[in-house]
Amino acid sequence: MSTTTAPPRAVFEQQAAELAALRAGGMTLKDARGMLGLSHSAAARRLDWWRKRRGPSRPPTPSAPAAIVWRWQDAAACRDAGDLFFGPDGERGADRDVREKQATVLCAGCPVRSECLEYALRRPEAYGVWGGLGEDERKALKGRRYKQAAKARARSQEDGLAEAS
Repeated sequence: MSTTTAPPRAVFEQQAAELAALRAGGMTLKDARGMLGLSHSAAARRLDWWRKRRGPSRPPTPSAPAAIVWRWQDAAACRDAGDLFFGPDGERGADRDVREKQATVLCAGCPVRSECLEYALRRPEAYGVWGGLGEDERKALKGRRYKQAAKARARSQEDGLAEAS
């Protein structure tokens, strides 16, 4: 028996709203759940909850996907920063380091830095600076989070087995 920890209610509700809006905008369930980093069963639970809560008479508007998925960007410090966060093709070495350093300095004082980072970590954002972290830093953070979650699941399963004994 596997035990998983449910996300906080606010996260669950936000993901449900995002899924419903993406689906209303014409995105397939597979693509929408992939964009949000959810399994098929997790996406189905969220959509079922959304439908029960909202009812068939109040579907999300087709323009809702952008509004829901990107709403944190309205307050982002980088909103008008241009190419600072995404370098040109083939950029390497010192040029890339300087550009990324400038981007992370701008991120440091951003009021939505954590939302930006979480967005990038939940989706396959492989390029650019998001939430103050570059590509390699985000990859390393995802790896650490994955290992921590695996350890927590293993401890939870061990605790469950100890209680059953």
